[in-house]
Amino acid sequence: MRLLKKISVLAAILIAANGLLMAQLSLGLRGGVNLAKQSSEGDGIEITTDNIMGLAFAGIAEIGLTENFAIQPELVFVQKGGKTEVFDEEFKLVLNHFEVPILLKYKFGTDMIGAFVAVGPSFGYSLSGEADGEKIEDWEAYNRFEIGANFGGGVGIKMGAGMVFLDARYLLGLSNIADNEFDEDFKSHNKGIGLSIGYLHSLGE
Repeated sequence: MRLLKKISVLAAILIAANGLLMAQLSLGLRGGVNLAKQSSEGDGIEITTDNIMGLAFAGIAEIGLTENFAIQPELVFVQKGGKTEVFDEEFKLVLNHFEVPILLKYKFGTDMIGAFVAVGPSFGYSLSGEADGEKIEDWEAYNRFEIGANFGGGVGIKMGAGMVFLDARYLLGLSNIADNEFDEDFKSHNKGIGLSIGYLHSLGE
């Protein structure tokens, strides 16, 4: 009987914990564009490319911590790169990235109209890319892994059991994506401004 009672208590705790988690969990999608560019420096020379417009799509999970704070991990496909002129000819680089940002999110506003700010690290990997329209086969000049930071905010309007939102963020590459064996001081970083629209559905409603 005691064993049965302990099992019943444990089951009740697990059910309650699961209900609490579901009440604080929201899932969603967002899609938009990334205005991407790269900055490079080495041997006293600094170069910043012009922007390219890349695509960005993400799956989102928002895990509520308190009424105002949440953790938001994401699975993101985003295009990065830049374009510049080399000997009067345009050179364009497009890198297709898979990224996992983990954001700390602060929410405020009313039940119908809300706003948020978010910040956190991101961990990415270049799945593929094109340089001047040609598929990149040799990645010796690139570090495919990247660590970055996201800074952003947005607004949302309640719709049904969730919220339609607009998201704007600044993407800052922290790690060096250049792998130049002839000049170890040469560094290159991704930067971008992301603009997207999405929907976040609360599982607790």
